[in-house]
Amino acid sequence: MLVHLKTIFYFLLLLSINISAFAQAADSKKTVDDKAKNSSKRSKMTKVPKPLSPQQQQAIGIIGQLSGTAKFLDNQQSKILIRIRIAELLWKYDEPQARKLFEDVFQEANTAFSESQKEAKTKQQNFPQVSTEFQLLNTVLNAIVRHDRPWAENLRKTVTDVKVSMNQNSQSILAMQMATSLASSNPESAAQIALENLNNGFNPMIGGVLHELQHSNPALAEQVFAKALLAARNDPANTFINIRVLSNYVFPSLETDSLEAVLGRASEVTSINPTLVQQFLSFVYETVLSKAEGGTVDVMYARYKPSFDYQTIYQLLPFFEKYLPDRVGDVRAQLNEMSRTVPAPQLDSITNTNSQTRIDDLKNKADSAPLSMKDSLYTQAAMLASRNGSTDQALSIALSISIEKREDIISLIHYQAAMKAIGKEDFDDAYRHTQKITKEPRISSIIFSQIAKSLNQKKQNNKAIEFLKDAEIMIDKCASSPNKAYALLEITNEMVKLDITRGFEMLRSVVKAFNQAEFSIDNRNEAGKVIIGLSAIDFAPSFSKLAAQDFQRTLYLAQSLELKDASIMAQLAVCKGVLISSQTSDAEKKEDKSQFNKPTNTKNSNKSNQ
Repeated sequence: MLVHLKTIFYFLLLLSINISAFAQAADSKKTVDDKAKNSSKRSKMTKVPKPLSPQQQQAIGIIGQLSGTAKFLDNQQSKILIRIRIAELLWKYDEPQARKLFEDVFQEANTAFSESQKEAKTKQQNFPQVSTEFQLLNTVLNAIVRHDRPWAENLRKTVTDVKVSMNQNSQSILAMQMATSLASSNPESAAQIALENLNNGFNPMIGGVLHELQHSNPALAEQVFAKALLAARNDPANTFINIRVLSNYVFPSLETDSLEAVLGRASEVTSINPTLVQQFLSFVYETVLSKAEGGTVDVMYARYKPSFDYQTIYQLLPFFEKYLPDRVGDVRAQLNEMSRTVPAPQLDSITNTNSQTRIDDLKNKADSAPLSMKDSLYTQAAMLASRNGSTDQALSIALSISIEKREDIISLIHYQAAMKAIGKEDFDDAYRHTQKITKEPRISSIIFSQIAKSLNQKKQNNKAIEFLKDAEIMIDKCASSPNKAYALLEITNEMVKLDITRGFEMLRSVVKAFNQAEFSIDNRNEAGKVIIGLSAIDFAPSFSKLAAQDFQRTLYLAQSLELKDASIMAQLAVCKGVLISSQTSDAEKKEDKSQFNKPTNTKNSNKSNQ
């Protein structure tokens, strides 16, 4: 297989923040100009807000009560995240109170981060940006910047500035995350933040900003890219990392270690300015010929540098052949020289990624390898066959993997086959593969949800409903766990789009599953499996949708959740649903992509925060 980002690109991973679904949510909306009410002429041109309905008034009251409850949660992380979402909801209706909430949670998050850095310094720990405290701080600022950018910028500057690498510190990371958060709703401000940050040198996190701007404002994306390319030229110690980051913007079709690549889904962006392509490839060409090196290389990157650098240039060869054919010979010659420092197994995996020869070679090596290496080699061979579309071969190879690891690999093979079948609109084949995944409810829910979405787009709603009913039966047979509860919620999110009555019935099953599971706030790893945490769950699609139809009934279900954190989050989603349903048109509802993804209830329970 390719030397993937999970391994070689680990350095970049550590330079990024795990942006949760919540941090990507809640695109800000313009508020009404209250001053216009006093002018008869201007009032005709200004959209006067509708008075709050009785249900809306009740919702606002509930939000206020939940705000008070959230202050006394045991888990500090949950306490902060919930109040962020409350502030987001209140901003349109009570901005002063929302500002106070934002100010409070920022100060708490900033204090927690400062204290964590004092402790990390005594223990000589690096990479503060991957800490829970820093991610909380990042989430707060990303929420505030969507409502008041100048205020968010001022708050950011008060954060303790911790150096991470040559061109990375806590301030620059927060700034780029704020830019990424703004890129969809306010691309001009996002570009300005990014450009200002690039004045201090190349920032690997510029990749996220470019990706978002590429969709929201391509012209601004090109301006930011030009500045990033200049910064990359002035950062010789990390040239190949910078090339890798920028190449994913210039050539969106490049396969990376992502879900889209695994599923064979192409990027929505298929072309880029030819001039930028020429400029970028010229930079790469100059880098390769000059063997750009210099400065201090980060220790995490240095470990994988030969393989990483080689693969970075190797994957660009097809683009040189297309855009700069006269320079291909020189690039190939330099690649041959670079290959001398790449370990043979890694070189082979880079250059023979999708060949049957590579699969056979891995199998042969596994057959004669020591017991400690067999599973790894067989897994590589099986997954390579799976990605090539040879599902039967992949399953056959997987049978050689030890029993304790075999089931996970087989589930993943069936998952990939199912998603590829969905891409071909062969939903029955996708269903057949899903039936073989018996102990991974999260994987099953992803497949069934995608089937339902695809059928919904084809206006085959009745068939989609039948698939989701089967999904509920299949998932309900799994043992109680956070992943089962999450999976049931995911398919309910799709059912409520198709059948409200059935959606309510499924939501009762969701509440039951949550009450039977033992949740923690964050995701956790158990025996190599990721167990979903409350902070990764989005209650809005189901609870908000159903609340617009029957507020009291949905509120009762939300309050029936025994996990205090989860119940609060579900109730906030209910309130959000009734506020949106009464205040916006159907068209605006479709545009409102706000998601309250981090959970958190009103019923006292000792099960929360475990």
